[in-house]
Amino acid sequence: TAYEQNIVTPIVWKDLLIFSGTGKGVFAIRPAWRNNTWATDKVWHNEEVSMYMNSPVISGELLFGMSHKQKGQFFCLDLNTGKTLWTGDGRQGENAAMTMAGTTLFSLTNDADLIVSAVSSKGPSQIKRYHVADSPTWAHPVIVGNRILIKDEKTLASFIVP
Repeated sequence: TAYEQNIVTPIVWKDLLIFSGTGKGVFAIRPAWRNNTWATDKVWHNEEVSMYMNSPVISGELLFGMSHKQKGQFFCLDLNTGKTLWTGDGRQGENAAMTMAGTTLFSLTNDADLIVSAVSSKGPSQIKRYHVADSPTWAHPVIVGNRILIKDEKTLASFIVP
């Protein structure tokens, strides 16, 4: 990135490593051991979306994340091809900490909005949106049984998931 940091955690899918960074798009490489050394082959590169602080999540053959483009835009990619399947509305926030529970996606924006969505390759599928704190939320939500833990700047709260 242009900064001396890279906050997007690479993610593994099958034999691919998926990366992103500010202005770098999202790309997949396949590492291979050849001639007694490691080599990488670029499998696909998508420049339509790019992540800054959001680490993506995977469900089946789908990658979900939040692009820094459009001032915060959720998206879904096909992991086989890297093709963008959909992008949501812009201006959703600087960051979203995302986690999966079954076929439900939980996205916690830094503005303390918890967005609960169904996994879908057809478009954003928001089930419910909750405002869960009075200060910024940067930590990932944690699902424990039928509860979700949310940490903001000052508190740790536990909510019952219906």
